[in-house]
Amino acid sequence: MKKAKIFAGLLLMTQVLFFFSCAGSNTTTEEKEVKPGELLNIYYPTKDYTVPEGSLTDEDYYEKHANVYLPAGYDKDNKSKKYPLVILLHGMGCNENTWGLQDPDSPVTKFLDKGISSGKIKKCIIVSADGIADKSWGPDGWANSLSGCNAFGQELRNDLLPYLKNNFNILDGRENVALAGFSMGAEQTMNLGIGECLDLIAYFGAFGACPHAKKGDPDSDTLDPAIYINEVENRFSDNELTIRQLYIAVGADDNQFRPGCEAYSQAMATWNRVEHFGYDAVEGKQHEWDVWFFGLTHFMPLVF
Repeated sequence: MKKAKIFAGLLLMTQVLFFFSCAGSNTTTEEKEVKPGELLNIYYPTKDYTVPEGSLTDEDYYEKHANVYLPAGYDKDNKSKKYPLVILLHGMGCNENTWGLQDPDSPVTKFLDKGISSGKIKKCIIVSADGIADKSWGPDGWANSLSGCNAFGQELRNDLLPYLKNNFNILDGRENVALAGFSMGAEQTMNLGIGECLDLIAYFGAFGACPHAKKGDPDSDTLDPAIYINEVENRFSDNELTIRQLYIAVGADDNQFRPGCEAYSQAMATWNRVEHFGYDAVEGKQHEWDVWFFGLTHFMPLVF
């Protein structure tokens, strides 16, 4: 296994703009070559995973909304051409629309269009999902359910991933699936992605948070990384289930979450299950959108 590497440092936000040119600027030859992806709304069947199986009623089953980005050239009828998959999760008090994949002019959509067109990002399908696995999810709601947050791993495994693989041309194998999120979604990425679905996913990005002693509760202490690693090792004894890439980003001035991210950056960089590791503390930033966007722009070129 390749030795995990840590890329620590305080980087200028101008690096983010390497992939993204602002709307309204003069059209250049490069911009003319950018091919926009296709944006879709989907509704997939799921249920309230906070309700015990024997107590489920009709109202506990519903269809849930998510946004999908398909790369330019995607042809649903061409089953011989398949793509890897990236799932994006949001933070507490946000929803599946926060990443902006429903808007062709959002910074994230423009970044994906330009990055994929230039070849800096591998062509892939990107889905922004609502990370609350109970009836309070919305539609287009505002995430505040701790139990729904912590139950999302079951929905991801049983409902969302199967739906996407059945309805889109997605490559087989965990090595073709990535999961990333910010704040609450970052903790879900590590707790539910690595912690519960490592057999299904190989690439992970956590922007602005790491596991807490009380899962999903940002006011609780940071979970000891040694305990976290031990829990994952106990659940997934197969050493072949490696983490191909783990990337963590946090605001350098984020006094609440940076200490935990620092502790995890040291532990993850030396964990032999992690093949490649990256870490950035974003200069002059706190717990904010600039960190989430910075994290995404640095994570996407690393996957697949």
